[in-house]
Amino acid sequence: MTKLDLVIFALYLGLLWGVGLWISFRHRKADSDFMINRHYGWFNIGSSIFATNVGPSFLLGFASAAYAAGMATANYDWLAWFFLLLLGMVYAPYYIRMRITTMPEFIRCRFGSHAADFLSYYGLFTVVVMWIGADLFVGGKLLHQLVGYPEWACMVTLALVFMTFTVAGGFSAVMVTDTVQVTLMIVSMLVLNIISFNHVGSLHNLVDKVPGEFWQILRPADDPKYPWVAIVLGYPVIGFWFWCTDQTIVQRMLGARDLRQAQLGTIYTGFLKILPPFLFMMPGFYCLVLQPGLDDPDKAFLTMVRSYMPIGIMGLMIAVLFAATVAGVAGGLNAFSTVFTMEIYKRKLRPASTDHHLKQVSQATIVAVTVVAIGAALLLQGSKKNIFDTLQGVICYFAPPMASIFLLGLLWKRVTTTAVKATLYIGTPVCLTVGLLSLQNIFPASTWTHFMMLSFLLFLFCMTLMITVSLFTRHSPCEQSLADAQKGAVAEAAGHGAGMTGWVLWGILAVIMVGLYVGLQSLSTERQKGEIYLSPKGDDATPGNGHKPFRTIERAREKVRAMKAVGPLPEGGVKIWMHGGVYQADQALTLGPEDSGESGKPIIWLAFPGEKPVTSGGAVNPDDTIHNLTN
Repeated sequence: MTKLDLVIFALYLGLLWGVGLWISFRHRKADSDFMINRHYGWFNIGSSIFATNVGPSFLLGFASAAYAAGMATANYDWLAWFFLLLLGMVYAPYYIRMRITTMPEFIRCRFGSHAADFLSYYGLFTVVVMWIGADLFVGGKLLHQLVGYPEWACMVTLALVFMTFTVAGGFSAVMVTDTVQVTLMIVSMLVLNIISFNHVGSLHNLVDKVPGEFWQILRPADDPKYPWVAIVLGYPVIGFWFWCTDQTIVQRMLGARDLRQAQLGTIYTGFLKILPPFLFMMPGFYCLVLQPGLDDPDKAFLTMVRSYMPIGIMGLMIAVLFAATVAGVAGGLNAFSTVFTMEIYKRKLRPASTDHHLKQVSQATIVAVTVVAIGAALLLQGSKKNIFDTLQGVICYFAPPMASIFLLGLLWKRVTTTAVKATLYIGTPVCLTVGLLSLQNIFPASTWTHFMMLSFLLFLFCMTLMITVSLFTRHSPCEQSLADAQKGAVAEAAGHGAGMTGWVLWGILAVIMVGLYVGLQSLSTERQKGEIYLSPKGDDATPGNGHKPFRTIERAREKVRAMKAVGPLPEGGVKIWMHGGVYQADQALTLGPEDSGESGKPIIWLAFPGEKPVTSGGAVNPDDTIHNLTN
């Protein structure tokens, strides 16, 4: 790092701490606002939700996933809009009108204290692992690659910085800085993308040098990395839990001053979710073109920063790393302290606590959980999967019990408290056990053991359990209907929401998303018309496409001849992508005029990006024909 880099980074840290101290001073007499402050408009709400979601995994994981597998990872962002719609238009009216502070409070209103207590402890566990621990894990890994210090030291440094900031300013500091963080991340990543694109040269060069299958957003059902059936079935489980029920996300929306601002804030987040695949994945594609020989896809993002960014940008990128990490970690710290203070300490230990005392408890909780989260981050280093799959896998196994309870709890009046408790007490350990085994690669690789498919199957298990128990049990006296929970002056003060304006905006967003999917699938299909794929593990009886490649070079040659026999070659010619490995031949490979391209339509043999194919020939002699030589 140069002196300019250090100055830029120091300015960012000074701004971050300054905001925390300013918020602390401004709200020094409003102790009740430390954990949640219901004064914010749609812009702050949408920016904070987006910033909380866009953690360091987007910087490191999305570029890595794009380099290794292409555009299929974009599903995790572009499918989110539908569940943001559910949050804003279906669940927000209940959350805002009931004026809840935590998600266990919602369950308490619906199913009583026992279920809410379990959810409180489960929620605290998920926040520590999925939000604080996971973001420290990825942020520490990325900071290690930037500055070279040990990963554990980087994790501890990040944790201490964010702890002091959150202790000082609380919920208001998180909300205010999230708006700044979003702007910083978007502008900085835009700069990185523009500079990288200039080095690539043109859109044609980008598309031409990336295999056509990499632009395919929905992969075949038996694809080993991102099968469409696992995405379509599994994502709704994690999407619903993550966007509609997770404390860290929903708490941002609960800070809205009324229902209309909450709903408009979720719409704004939905439009912002268009950006991540372009901002965070494209550097992986640019790296694939400019640096195709990386030994580790996780190095894609840092390779682009170090190789192509001018002096001073390194400090800006470290600031962006902190911005991405602070939103998730600070949001997680605030969510943890809120649930612990309101649901456990106040409700069970000291019900008569003053707001000032609760603020002090919340601050002490933030300090304590920071230490625990550092331990969780260190444990995540033991995962045998890559960063992106590790984090998505963690979410997949936390989601099924909560998703089933919140979904049926709202849609089906027959659900009983006994069924909810059975799902929590039985479903949760089953899901976490399966998740632990999956993260250790115990299960054989297949579509059925893909982490998204496992999430769907576990969700079916939890739903079946809840429905069965509900049918054989009766309602408890502690249960309250959602209609009754929304009555009163507080519900009336929440307002009537975004109305037709909201639905029109959601309709526009839906059209945009459908257009993106259709456009990318069409681009991939068109590109693959002029491509042939080879792999030493392939099969010459297959179509020879990206999903099912040929095994031998001779079979690819025959395919080219067949294409020429039936008509002109595709526009741009034919590319033969060779995956890494040894292609063994027992006879000489002959190429004649019939194997040549046409005018403006060449036939090009290429190594698959990041891989090294090797051709080897020769005859294999039987053992009985080999004898020792004698003089």
